[in-house]
Amino acid sequence: MRIKVILILGISLGIGEIASAQSNVDDLIRYSGMQYQGTARATGAGNAFGAVGADFGAIGINPAGLGLYQGSEFSATLGFNSASTNGNYLSNNTSDNYFNPFIGNAGIVIANNKVKKGKDVSSGWLAVNWAIGYTRTNNFNSNTLIQGTNTNNSILTSYKEDANNQKTNPYGLGYGTYGGLAYATYLIDPYLNNPNNPYDSSNYVDRTRLDNSINVSQKDVIQTTGSTSNISLSVAGNYIGKLYLGATVNVPTVNFTSNKTFTEYNNNPSSGVDGQYISSSLNESLTTTGVGINVALGGIYKFNDMFRIGLSLQVPTIYSLTDVFSTTMIGNTAQAQPGEQYNGDVSVTASNPTGFQYTIVTPARATLSAAIFFAKNGFLSADYEYCDYSQARLNNSNGNNYSDINQSVQQTLQGVNTVRVGCEYRIDAFALRAGYNYISTPYKSGLTDANFGDTYNILSFGVGFRAKRMGLDLTYQVVTNYSTYTPYTISSPADIAQYSTAPSANITTTKGNLMLTYSTRF
Repeated sequence: MRIKVILILGISLGIGEIASAQSNVDDLIRYSGMQYQGTARATGAGNAFGAVGADFGAIGINPAGLGLYQGSEFSATLGFNSASTNGNYLSNNTSDNYFNPFIGNAGIVIANNKVKKGKDVSSGWLAVNWAIGYTRTNNFNSNTLIQGTNTNNSILTSYKEDANNQKTNPYGLGYGTYGGLAYATYLIDPYLNNPNNPYDSSNYVDRTRLDNSINVSQKDVIQTTGSTSNISLSVAGNYIGKLYLGATVNVPTVNFTSNKTFTEYNNNPSSGVDGQYISSSLNESLTTTGVGINVALGGIYKFNDMFRIGLSLQVPTIYSLTDVFSTTMIGNTAQAQPGEQYNGDVSVTASNPTGFQYTIVTPARATLSAAIFFAKNGFLSADYEYCDYSQARLNNSNGNNYSDINQSVQQTLQGVNTVRVGCEYRIDAFALRAGYNYISTPYKSGLTDANFGDTYNILSFGVGFRAKRMGLDLTYQVVTNYSTYTPYTISSPADIAQYSTAPSANITTTKGNLMLTYSTRF
């Protein structure tokens, strides 16, 4: 077996083409969404805390909840996450698992309450409270495995289309593009319109043309890790025990890593054909890190001791992100030599070790909340949140124009509706909690399987204990996500007519989060 390795560094002019491909619609969806994993108390009640307040997990939903604190407090949450992923691809079911610990929150509230200081509380601002801390807002940890036998098309068709779309001879194919890598690994060839000048062609064909029919085994292994989190500074006031107003400056951070390996094997190669397709492998690794900023404003109005409503608005988040990525393609084709035959592996790697920087803007979100309290026996609460994902944007950076991606965002994405409901029942110093969340699909109708449009169902159950100066809360949360994943695309009408569209996998991911929060008041 012969192995040829070519390293293409990020100093080349073609690296912008790789970076542009990384910054796609899926990235904007990933960083536009929020699934709060703050305190065990708020999570146990479904994070429906927009009108409940007085919990560090509530501040990220509605900063006015900070004004409901009667005293100062420190809280911290430790969690353990397990993820199970089931995929159905080409009528074949597969599964994989993942497990890791995490920190849900760590924060401190400083309460400046007139009641505790013995001051006049008949009018004016009764309290001005401050808070600073860390809250986890998304969990990206998962392992996904899909595999099956495809008798309609090969990933090589996608590589060929990428080369054809560049409309250039082989010397002009962009570094790091699928077409460029596939040509370098002998998986595609220019169509020989002129045998005397084969490199003057911009019409490419792939090696499956040497087979009588397509029959390939495909396997895709995807591992993602990381999270988004908020580092926040908040202030809120209590006006005559009726109106609570708050504001938060959030500094969200991003840490995301993805490793994908797609392998394909030809199940019926003819050993007597020189250059026939044997197998291919595509490995793509991506690490995204960055920081952003946004501001959240909120209010809660307390009609009486039983009923209150809340409203909050988070302005669009501006992220400055850096991608470090590497793409390796391996092509294996039969090499006919006089008197013998052997397989030849060719490996090509494109990477940008110095990183590529760009900016994205995620959409604003608004939350309307209500809560009913039953004296000291507990509460029922509900939040409705709206976020228009079609307003997400990838901004120009380093002279690149992302108008095509932004137009695709507008054409494919829509507003996302999130409903959160929760309850808490108290028995002396103990509490029982339960909650449910539903997050609708960000994709417009007809773009994905109706049952696998990236929707979420989230159930949570929890218990709590409160002593005079400390509290312990324990919650178990189950997050179920239904999504559609397409490993590669075939878009040419002629190719679709001949090979059909690329197959998609229906992915069901179930995550279990066990969370324990300790809090102390002072």
